Amino acid sequence: MGDPLPGRSVEGLEVANRPLPRRRRLLFPPSPFASQMTYRRARSARATKRFGFVPAALVLLASGLILAGCSDSPTGPQVSTVEVTSETNRIRVGERVQLQARLRDGAGEPISGPQVTWSSSNDAVVRVSDSGEVEGIALGEARVTAEAGGASGELTLTVVESAIIQAVSPAVLRPGEEAVITGANFDPSPAGNTVRVHGAPVQVLEASETSLRIRLPDLLCRPPGPAPVTVQAGRDMSLPLDHPFDPGEADTLERGELRLVTSSPEFCLILDGGSSGAEYLVGVQSTSSTASTRTTVRLQGFRGSRLGSGVTAGSEAEVETAPVAVAASTFRSQAAARLQGTTLPPPPRGEREHLIHDHDHDHGPASADDAARWRLHRATKPGIREVEARSMEPVLAGLPARAEDMRPTGHETALASGTPPVARVSANRQVGDTVSLKVPDINTNVCQNGFDIRAVVRRVGARSIWVEDVNNPADGFTTADFNRLSDEFDNRIYNELSDHFGTPTDVDGNGRIVIVVSRKVNEMSRNTLGFVVSSDFFPNQCPGANGGEYYYAKAPDPEGEIEDNSGETRVYTRETARRDAPVLLAHETTHIIQFGRRFQLGDAQGSQAIWLLEGQATLAEEVVGHAYTG
Repeated sequence: MGDPLPGRSVEGLEVANRPLPRRRRLLFPPSPFASQMTYRRARSARATKRFGFVPAALVLLASGLILAGCSDSPTGPQVSTVEVTSETNRIRVGERVQLQARLRDGAGEPISGPQVTWSSSNDAVVRVSDSGEVEGIALGEARVTAEAGGASGELTLTVVESAIIQAVSPAVLRPGEEAVITGANFDPSPAGNTVRVHGAPVQVLEASETSLRIRLPDLLCRPPGPAPVTVQAGRDMSLPLDHPFDPGEADTLERGELRLVTSSPEFCLILDGGSSGAEYLVGVQSTSSTASTRTTVRLQGFRGSRLGSGVTAGSEAEVETAPVAVAASTFRSQAAARLQGTTLPPPPRGEREHLIHDHDHDHGPASADDAARWRLHRATKPGIREVEARSMEPVLAGLPARAEDMRPTGHETALASGTPPVARVSANRQVGDTVSLKVPDINTNVCQNGFDIRAVVRRVGARSIWVEDVNNPADGFTTADFNRLSDEFDNRIYNELSDHFGTPTDVDGNGRIVIVVSRKVNEMSRNTLGFVVSSDFFPNQCPGANGGEYYYAKAPDPEGEIEDNSGETRVYTRETARRDAPVLLAHETTHIIQFGRRFQLGDAQGSQAIWLLEGQATLAEEVVGHAYTG
């Protein structure tokens, strides 16, 4: 391994405390001087000489690898340059900013370990801590120096006043347009300025100390009126300057009119509050078909003044934000349980029947059977809508293109024909009268095919007429049931739906919704609890329908005697039918409002999407459910 180092003694040896790779060993031949040396371990990375000479070789110890050192020069890489950096070189009085010192060796490689010492050329302007945090003390300039290992670097900082906004142009700010802010003490770099309009960040295109050119985002959903504009240069924000802002034209909706937004993950609705105030219902519908999916949305509402010509006074916008988790579109609504679990005011003394069953204090308001039945019912909706779309396609294709050619005049003109139909169930019908009706065939064609039935009028209410198929099973709804169902619909459900979705049309001129309770609904589908179809709005084109506002309900079948379309029978008790009725009435009457108002406005070219129809109707269940529970 070589001769010993003549005339040289070693005061210490550095031990590289790194394990050797597996399967590699260092072999040392015998040395005549080996017996002259012993070692003791002082630290994990250092061995010291006891006596004798050190052979010019590597000596393997248990603690690592010993390197012979024979030079008096310092060990490790030396600091060659120090670079001082900051997120900004302009700070405000009282503002604190953390500086960074980057150390490099002669080869330009970064190094760490040496202690950094910080200093300021003027502590009265900029003060710096031992960790490199600077603070603006007074207006002016100061150099901050970082020194390490004999090398140093510095950064000049300027302490300036806060940004000041003096003017904004043009006269009115609008989404997607550019504007210029003039003032003082802005950061000359666009990235050094944060500009907000009405609290929303906007893009800074150009910057100088006295001017900023900005561009507002295309979607800036804020109310019209004075909008506060602020500039933040560094960490200090300017005082706000109010400037007129116009988000665009507001939507003016009639009661029951609908706006649908589906194309963007972020959208803005501008709604006109009207001279005396207006109320709007916003529904969020998930289009996922996976039952476990939850879509989180954020609804943020702003309220402000309407912008007139020029600068107008107005109140500062009030903001309300609500995070919402929206379930997938399985059409399973909590409103069913809410309505079913609500107890109406007690009936007259001696009458023990309730329209909606009492709370079960052990199991909650809705049983597992109720939930399963409603899941199956809602699962039939897409099939019914598909048959309806096929049935109505040739009818809708032949309708006039102009809305005024379809709109009715009062109650005298049917929506989809020039000849008024003869009301099958007129308003002057009396309880006990028998009428001939159709029940549209939801399995083949709801327009051309319908089942003929004879039905008895059971109740004529203020907003509804209830009729019962003469061939329904015995022990169905009682007179008390019909009366209470009618009262509940006329006095609560109808009013809630009209307030939120608009008043139903009146194609047949009787001023009422006709509710047909028929075994034909049971026979056509095992799981359908009731339905509404649009063919009833086309009396002259659809011989399988009735011409009017009709809802077809499943008949109570306490003994399970009715065979469905699969040849099976199923018990459907009177009590269960009573529990289902309020939710069904809320949901299906909403379809009547949807179809009628759509055709009344002349928008009948094609069928609406299933998720939209059913989503809004399910929302109606929630609306009515909240009316029940307060």
